[in-house]
Amino acid sequence: MGHIKPAAILNDTVATLLCAAYQDQHADAGSICGTGYNACLLDSQGRIINLEAGNFFTDLLPVNQYDAQLDLASVNSGHQRLEKMVSGAYLGELFRLMAVDLAHQDDRFPGLRHLEKPLAEPGSIDTRELSSLLAGGAMTIGASPYQPDPDETDLISSLVRDLVIRAARLVAASQAGMICYLDPRLQRRHLFGIDGALYEKMPLFAPHIRTALDEQWSGQAHQVEIRLMKDASGLGAALAALMATGP
Repeated sequence: MGHIKPAAILNDTVATLLCAAYQDQHADAGSICGTGYNACLLDSQGRIINLEAGNFFTDLLPVNQYDAQLDLASVNSGHQRLEKMVSGAYLGELFRLMAVDLAHQDDRFPGLRHLEKPLAEPGSIDTRELSSLLAGGAMTIGASPYQPDPDETDLISSLVRDLVIRAARLVAASQAGMICYLDPRLQRRHLFGIDGALYEKMPLFAPHIRTALDEQWSGQAHQVEIRLMKDASGLGAALAALMATGP
């Protein structure tokens, strides 16, 4: 490693912003919506500011008992509260906590009750299983297939939809706050570059971010574009290295 000289040091949100800016001069914010959540912005002084957006918390956030349970059991309790409500690392676990309650308290969920033992294991539901369910596929809890009857399927699908839509709208609120900081009256175009598997692959997630932003600005919403920057972490890092070393 002694022969390797770093050309630039940056995180994945900054890399995403650089990738977006390479494509479009109106890019002034970048975000990662995947296993974790974070964002950065380009301020009026030309500085790129890493926001550590996943660590945002306010009493105005719609925190429920399952959010509180998840946070209390986490290794960084009290921190990254927004990230724990919106990111791929946690959505599966949030659903598991809800499913445990349903299995114990509601006779309408015999399929969950049958899987009570694997449900009791923290981390037994990966967020990818939620994506599979929303896409019309099967769900596995631990190593066990979840086999609900049709009525139960409808109820569980509705719960998962609500969980994913809440996450998308919270991400949209976070992004709207950044745009409002940069341009309170929304007088110019903004491109928000996003990378991450949750944004790219989770059904409902990206469309509901767009819907929430449209609701926020109504007739001016066309000024804000959200664009997937696939593989931006690597591409943006390459751009940063090129900028640092010069021609």
